[in-house]
Amino acid sequence: MVVDEDSLIVMQNPENIQLETVINNDVGPKKLTSMSFRKRSRGSIWNVLETDLFYEVLAATGTDFGLMHEFIPNRSRLELKQKFNREHRINPRRMDEALRHPVLLDGRLRQRVERFHAELAK
Repeated sequence: MVVDEDSLIVMQNPENIQLETVINNDVGPKKLTSMSFRKRSRGSIWNVLETDLFYEVLAATGTDFGLMHEFIPNRSRLELKQKFNREHRINPRRMDEALRHPVLLDGRLRQRVERFHAELAK
């Protein structure tokens, strides 16, 4: 294999070089991520009955927020996780009590949840 040494060097004449103008249009946000286009909905305030229901369901399901969402469908999984974190800061004793003494998932819990949703619909 023979390499021509002259072909490895690119010679440019200074008169042939064209300068490009760079325009910086930083009018928008500096950093765009997938969160930049997310609609941020503000969750509604939890009342006392909803909080009690949350603790009953927490005792039955543990920290499985997907399963918790099956019992509390009017709240998103994210809202349930945020409620868990908030209650863990505000009321850690009640949180520990619910997690240390789990109850069985049975028809009675489902009935209580349905009654709660019926009261909420009124």
